[in-house]
Amino acid sequence: MLKYHDQHVIHIGELLFGRIRKPITTLLGSCVAITLWHPRQLIGGMCHFALPCRPDFLAQEREDARYATDCIKIFMRHAHDWKVELTEFEVRLFGGGDMFTHMLPEENIDTETVQTRPVGEANVAHAFGMLMELGISVLEADVGEKGYRKLWFDPRTGYTRVTFVPVHRVSQLDPRYMRAQA
Repeated sequence: MLKYHDQHVIHIGELLFGRIRKPITTLLGSCVAITLWHPRQLIGGMCHFALPCRPDFLAQEREDARYATDCIKIFMRHAHDWKVELTEFEVRLFGGGDMFTHMLPEENIDTETVQTRPVGEANVAHAFGMLMELGISVLEADVGEKGYRKLWFDPRTGYTRVTFVPVHRVSQLDPRYMRAQA
């Protein structure tokens, strides 16, 4: 088992790319991670984004890896710096779990003011759409469902490992949740 200092841990809004010498790991709920690996150049990366695109009032800000649209732009710029195209990478997509719909009231939702589409589903749909639009094939996807994922990616080999934990199992194991329900 790897020790904490033997790997990079990325959080929401972080992105790593290049000839990275340590595995990258993250924890995903409704957020999505995209991994890239170039089998000839032996370069790769991972991003961890929270939302499909930035709000209009932030349109003039610099690129921000909290948003899928910006992650793809950043990856494209890095690939260009390495003189490769994103279409040459092995691309995998993870996350987009449905973490919050069990918290919404079943009736009387004002669908004009409340987003009823789960954010994880929106993240996944947006990421797939952008990648398809750019002609980038997704080699593997482990997305959706009610739960979170632990993702481990080795950018030296392109190997990924994902562990899915259902939401109901999390609530059964977390003593803080049990106290809150009492």
